[in-house]
Amino acid sequence: MKEQDVLELIHTSFTGLLHEGAKGFSNDGALVLPNSGQRLAVSTDAFASDVDFRPFWGTAAQAGGRAIKQNLSDLAAMGAQPLGFTWSLSISHDWLNNSEGFQSFVHGAAQVCREHQLLLLGGDLGWQKEGFSCHITIIGETHGAGLGHQSAQPEESLWLSGPLGESHLGLSLIQQAHHAQPFLSDPQFQTWVQNRSKQERKWVERHLNGHHELGLGHHLNGLASACIDISDGLSSDLHKICRASGVGASLELAPLVQHLPQTTPKQSQQVEHAVLHGGEDFVLLFSVPKAKENELNSLIEAGFCLQKIGQTNTEKSQITLHSAGCTKMLHPLGWDAINLY
Repeated sequence: MKEQDVLELIHTSFTGLLHEGAKGFSNDGALVLPNSGQRLAVSTDAFASDVDFRPFWGTAAQAGGRAIKQNLSDLAAMGAQPLGFTWSLSISHDWLNNSEGFQSFVHGAAQVCREHQLLLLGGDLGWQKEGFSCHITIIGETHGAGLGHQSAQPEESLWLSGPLGESHLGLSLIQQAHHAQPFLSDPQFQTWVQNRSKQERKWVERHLNGHHELGLGHHLNGLASACIDISDGLSSDLHKICRASGVGASLELAPLVQHLPQTTPKQSQQVEHAVLHGGEDFVLLFSVPKAKENELNSLIEAGFCLQKIGQTNTEKSQITLHSAGCTKMLHPLGWDAINLY
């Protein structure tokens, strides 16, 4: 593939989703006018081969869709609805020569954008020696002040919008299988997935397909004091809220692990690690003043899976975890993009 082929692929895949200022992806950006009374929400994210996804660990289309979903998750955590995004793609010759894989990645991204009418505002193409990476800057708008990390107060309840640990457990299964016998083709990987138990397939698919809570985020405006999506792991992301807000927190382990099997001590340790420190679940963690807790009932009745897991306190940046009568400190041991090795 040459540059013109890539531009044509993007233009065709995003038909109807190209902002008028994008000029078929030939412009780096576009002028965007938010609706009256709206506040802009902006987030940026990197997505790289051999770090965020690997060949034959799921399809390229799944990887492309996940790249968009994790950015939509950032908007959800700010209580925003999507407007559009810019897309910087850096591609090696290996990826360009594997045109089918690259095309599938772009098609997967476009499919998720189409589901949410997320417009492509522009972008840039570059070359790198090995692999493939994309950088996305997404823009949304929100009524009122929106949501952030810094406004939690002591004695507020802490809530999750879904279960934790499934994505990490799915990734662990893939890594263990790849270590025993490397995945060298999509059919080989798909056969392995189909041979897993129903529960294990659910975990693997949760990791590969990604997730976002865009439907919930804007409902939390004016209700939640602070909010974040769980991308780096509960221990790390809750510490971000506590540091930014100047509060501490206490958590109960039991409600966090009750949905996962713990039949042996080793399995219990794996589950606890996945729930507390595993990332990429992309559910929302948020704090709510006790006076507003009853307002969550309408969201629960509407089908949102909300679970109370603890509360904030005055112990700045200190998080305690309570389990079976024991208390221990919870340190931020989740994903660290800089100290990987």
